[in-house]
Amino acid sequence: MNLFDEEDKAYVSMTYRAHGKTHSVNIELDNDCTWDEVLDPIIRTLEAAYGYSFKLDSNKLGIYNPGKQND
Repeated sequence: MNLFDEEDKAYVSMTYRAHGKTHSVNIELDNDCTWDEVLDPIIRTLEAAYGYSFKLDSNKLGIYNPGKQND
């Protein structure tokens, strides 16, 4: 598959295996998707693997945000 065949799509695929269980996510998104749209399914998959939700500080995720101040 050539990644440039469908220029208007973004693809995310992740598999997490631990403690004898496998959790996977495969999503197709519009190319102009937000980081939340990319990360939410991944976070939900990890939360399902551990059985509880994570409290993530989005400022520490290391994702470029043009409105973020560089301190």
